[in-house]
Amino acid sequence: MIKGELCYWLRFISFNTKKSINFQPHVSIMMTNANKKFTNMKTDKDDVKSLKSTFGAFINLSLNFYSINAHSFQGTTEVMQDVIENCKTILCNLLDVYVASMDMQVALCEWNEIQPQGTYHYHGNFQK
Repeated sequence: MIKGELCYWLRFISFNTKKSINFQPHVSIMMTNANKKFTNMKTDKDDVKSLKSTFGAFINLSLNFYSINAHSFQGTTEVMQDVIENCKTILCNLLDVYVASMDMQVALCEWNEIQPQGTYHYHGNFQK
């Protein structure tokens, strides 16, 4: 694998997604038959581990490699399992986001009740 190309794409993904601890983009590496000719799996695994430590704060980088045949469905089962596992992780985190949103709504309602009408400001530019 060409480490530079992978680094480019990881940088692109990390800079173009919103920063979130719970909802990092999940990135899996998929190789086609053409990629296999130019790779050394041992070196590639080491490269991905170092990139995972570099981009770990921004991207959930899978250490698994997937080999996909572009002319058939061969190899897609493993990819689908990875997607399903990632979806399960996201769904588990949704409950925390929902609870936090509800807590924020309650806090804002309580804050609104204790504020005298017309006294709050929006960045000092907007007065009600």
